[in-house]
Amino acid sequence: MKVAGTIETGDTKIEISRTASKELRLEHGDFVLVQGKRCYEAILVVCIVDGLGDAIARLNPVACRNLRVKSGNAVTIYKCPYTQPAKRIEIRPISDVREGVPEASVEALLKLHFERERAVHENDIFMVGDDTIEVEFRVILVEPQGYGIVNNDTLIARRVQHTPWGDIDATGAIRYEKIGGYDAQLQQIRTIIDASVQQDRDLRLAGNRTVHNILLRGPPGTGKTLIARAIDNETEHAFVWVSGYELLLQPLDTSMIQLAETFEDAVKMAPSVIFVDQIDSIASVPSCTDDYRLLSHLLGLMDRAGEAAVVIMAATNRPELLDPDLRRFRRFDREISVGVPDLAGRLEILKIHTENMKLDADVDLEWIAGSIEGYVGWDIAGLCKAVREQVCGRLDLIFLDPPTVAMRNFLRAISNTRGAMRDA
Repeated sequence: MKVAGTIETGDTKIEISRTASKELRLEHGDFVLVQGKRCYEAILVVCIVDGLGDAIARLNPVACRNLRVKSGNAVTIYKCPYTQPAKRIEIRPISDVREGVPEASVEALLKLHFERERAVHENDIFMVGDDTIEVEFRVILVEPQGYGIVNNDTLIARRVQHTPWGDIDATGAIRYEKIGGYDAQLQQIRTIIDASVQQDRDLRLAGNRTVHNILLRGPPGTGKTLIARAIDNETEHAFVWVSGYELLLQPLDTSMIQLAETFEDAVKMAPSVIFVDQIDSIASVPSCTDDYRLLSHLLGLMDRAGEAAVVIMAATNRPELLDPDLRRFRRFDREISVGVPDLAGRLEILKIHTENMKLDADVDLEWIAGSIEGYVGWDIAGLCKAVREQVCGRLDLIFLDPPTVAMRNFLRAISNTRGAMRDA
């Protein structure tokens, strides 16, 4: 069933047609387990709507966010024969509470939110608020089974701390705007993917194929996998993940079967994108018979996938190890360097990781960016993590009035860290 449009009210509702409800044997008000991208799940309440397409579902933006889907994406609906009351849930704020807001106000908003019975699932995001305050919360724990109905008997435990400062996205859903320093690379990747999957099938069969596959190359920690995660969350096309390293650890026959099934699924879901992380683990220059068999198998799958609107994207820290056949035309014929960020890139990454920090007036981010030449995104994230540890003592501890971060905190953190590519 595909998501088509959203509903403004009812963050726990899913609207489906009367015909679809009969096929799924659902009644108005039934609880269902809805599965979205990459197996993200949510418990929603069925709302039967006349005049809605039989293969269409409508969700509130909050539910879409929890399922990591948007209009055009597919969701799967499972009936929950018995959704039991939750004995205890644990929640944690994922956004700053404005200074000066009384604790009692937050408690009152939560009480109002759960006044009526609500279904919750671990990792759900929900928002409470009024005209003066908005606070987002994440459901950390639901006892006893990971999801359930919150009623008057449910114990609601609330942590006073919110998720650590500088998280890319509190839901784990990486967005394009949260990747600093690589705007040009992101635009290039998006252009290639969109142009490739939109090609008419007849043109490809006639030999005018223009689907291009993409190889991301660059040092460790620069953000190749992060870019893939952003594309997964932002693109409307199906996205399939493959870990080259995990395939390497498995028996050869198992790896070959899994690869074949992955490519088969991607072709069925086309237009789609396959991302192979650490591809050098399975596609280096063969040194034994097993290596040759796995590489040949991968190349064959890539060639056959080229007949469909499937873009294959891969990442490697060691492009020099890859077999030359992998980098031929119509295989990985587009290579994009994700290198060490320059000054502007480092500053952009710093701003992303400090956007939720309460910075003192003496903090000079431009000077900091200039002093950490050779730092990649991973290093800068680690630097900001060290700063948070200094100020808070614990990474998960933040109060309603966050402590102020001063320039001396950054200077101390810089003296105790070192960029992976500083001397490269």
